Amino acid sequence: MRSILQLILAAALVGSGCNSQRPVPVLATWDPTTSVTFTGSTSGEGSLEIVGRCVRLVLDNGKVVLPVWPTPSSWDPATETIHVVDVLGNRPALRGGDRISLGGSIGAPEYVSAPDPECAAAETFVVNTVRVADR
Repeated sequence: MRSILQLILAAALVGSGCNSQRPVPVLATWDPTTSVTFTGSTSGEGSLEIVGRCVRLVLDNGKVVLPVWPTPSSWDPATETIHVVDVLGNRPALRGGDRISLGGSIGAPEYVSAPDPECAAAETFVVNTVRVADR
């Protein structure tokens, strides 16, 4: 009887979400093969912020930008890294705190994956290219 109660308690703990997993960041993405964006803008330089389910770029002037990454960019939970594939074929691996600047355009494209509604920012920036500052 005791082992049955232990199993029920363990199942209740797992079912209630009591675990040490971090929230998975939601990458807003767009499809460069089916969408057209302008490439004449740059985001300015800032620090990549990954907090909870949000991925944002905090610019040096304090402005917060929501990057919309080109597909097939993805999140790797094992290394806590964003693997970007930009429109030029570059493949930078980005982590929270990295100093980057983005090339692309301001605005919201047709999303492949929409951003988490909780992840507000001053503007949305459609990413074509990524420049990583010296690490």
